[in-house]
Amino acid sequence: FYTLSLVIYVASGTVFPLTIFGDVLARLFSLLPFSYTVFFPVNALTGKLTLLEAAKGIGVQWLWIVVLTAVSRWVWQAGVKRFVSVGG
Repeated sequence: FYTLSLVIYVASGTVFPLTIFGDVLARLFSLLPFSYTVFFPVNALTGKLTLLEAAKGIGVQWLWIVVLTAVSRWVWQAGVKRFVSVGG
């Protein structure tokens, strides 16, 4: 769990800015949902993003919300089908 948390902290920009990795990895991190928890909001609030970049970031956030909601529902339904309650 500690290793996963560390990877998420780095991928979200909590430890240091994602731009330190260069353009290619920064672009890759911008496709993952983690950078939208810390890195994107900080850049948006400090005015480092243009209006178009901010709109694109919000669009990617909505896309991740839809994808993760669908995955969550699928996992929940699969779990309910397998759940067995016996007794009181």
